Amino acid sequence: IAFEGQGRVVKNIQDPVERLKRIIRSRIDVMHDLPSAILLMYQEANALTGDLLKSALKDERRNSGSIEAAIEEGIRQGRLKDMNPRLVSSFLNLLTDCWELKLWDIRKHVSRKEFEEAVVECFFNGVSTEKIPPVNGEKTTQTFSGKTMLVLNSGGEMGDAVVSAFRDRGAKVAAYSRGFE
Repeated sequence: IAFEGQGRVVKNIQDPVERLKRIIRSRIDVMHDLPSAILLMYQEANALTGDLLKSALKDERRNSGSIEAAIEEGIRQGRLKDMNPRLVSSFLNLLTDCWELKLWDIRKHVSRKEFEEAVVECFFNGVSTEKIPPVNGEKTTQTFSGKTMLVLNSGGEMGDAVVSAFRDRGAKVAAYSRGFE
């Protein structure tokens, strides 16, 4: 019920990025206007059963679905990275929910406007100014699959890192430090 206005604020907006920005603003508005309701929802959702639980989950899915639709459109247009829309929608929900969930910590340090700007910046641009490699253990792209790389002067930390990076990306590596490996 709290997020019913979310559909109205994006009704005639075709640009998926603008739709997502308006959804962010709308969700933060709800967090700001109904703080107790949002906290109650998080605290008591586990106590719901039967039809009440089904109804709450259906509402949440509907609200997440409008976010997912905007993300999917942004991906189709090439304006957003190709990521799992359901997962990214959940991230966006969590980011906006933090206005209420973490308000106790940020209340005196961050304005509502600054929070909204940070969520938009974080969501659309990330927080790093550099390319961050995937978490250890995740699949990396096989950029050099089927290629053989010769790495000269491969001794030491830098050489080991270069050899490891090529191997992680599918290359066969011939490394020379004092002799071929």
